[in-house]
Amino acid sequence: MKNLLTLFVLLFSSSVLPEDISDFQIEGISIGDSALDFFSEKEIKNNFKNYYTDTTYLVTELEFLPSFKVYDAIQLHFKSSDKNYIIDSVTGFLDYPNNINECYDKKNQIYDDIAYLFQNMENDEYDHSHNADKSGKSIASVSEFRNDNFVIKVVCTDWTEQMGYMDTLKVSIEKTDFLNWIKNSAYK
Repeated sequence: MKNLLTLFVLLFSSSVLPEDISDFQIEGISIGDSALDFFSEKEIKNNFKNYYTDTTYLVTELEFLPSFKVYDAIQLHFKSSDKNYIIDSVTGFLDYPNNINECYDKKNQIYDDIAYLFQNMENDEYDHSHNADKSGKSIASVSEFRNDNFVIKVVCTDWTEQMGYMDTLKVSIEKTDFLNWIKNSAYK
């Protein structure tokens, strides 16, 4: 597993407190960047996933690339009509096979760092059963920071064995318009 000690060196482009949410980066990628600045159109298209019934947004997932310094995988969302692939959501994933307690420890460290860096953002912590698990037994533990335009989330998901997924730490930054789409339209 990659060392998270370098996480915040890589997340932010400067050593001072970020003045703008766009300073928040995951593997050097931020909201508003073009995915084409980091990946070829072929890489983007070859890694499309089909999770949603509404196709307003597209999602691509890239895993275990040599250029990744912190995360095992990243996920990018952009509007399906946007030929420049401008990113509205970027998420980094770290796998914690059968080690949810280590995931919680890292989540808490990251939460503290984000709370320090974004002191003026509202924040909340909560747990909920994961929507993908119809049994309701897989639990997502969420730390969330938000303002009117963006949400930063740090999530550990403790999957049941029946789901067949590895426990995962997820760090994301998402535009609120994208989150509203996820909540209201993505699965309808």
